[in-house]
Amino acid sequence: EGTVLVVDDEELVRHFARETLEGFGFDVLLAAGGMEGVRLFREHADDLACVLLDLRMPEMDGAEVFRELHRLRPEIPVLLCSGFADEESTNELATQGLAGFLQKPYTIAALRRMLQAVLAEAAAEAEAKADAEADDEA
Repeated sequence: EGTVLVVDDEELVRHFARETLEGFGFDVLLAAGGMEGVRLFREHADDLACVLLDLRMPEMDGAEVFRELHRLRPEIPVLLCSGFADEESTNELATQGLAGFLQKPYTIAALRRMLQAVLAEAAAEAEAKADAEADDEA
């Protein structure tokens, strides 16, 4: 549950992701490029559970978009997707808080597994942070 922002310049990928994510019970926002993705993220940041982000896009690539999203709300999980195995970019972003990587074309089952894992981890981190804040107040 919650909203997933899908940022991908390929219309077929956006359509597949929307249909799949809605089937999982998520609301979905779609962006056809990095600048639109950042704009939608700013407008809906409080509602977002996760972001599905393409690595290779014109105008503003996934790495640039990731850095901006992470600067705005570092706790929101971002899954990077690419048809290219770009380990250097993925490893660099992983050290900056990237939640995971999905190789395109990905299957419904792979997307479900990855979402379950990153959302469970994000929930555990949020709970640990809340517990720490409660301990600080006590």
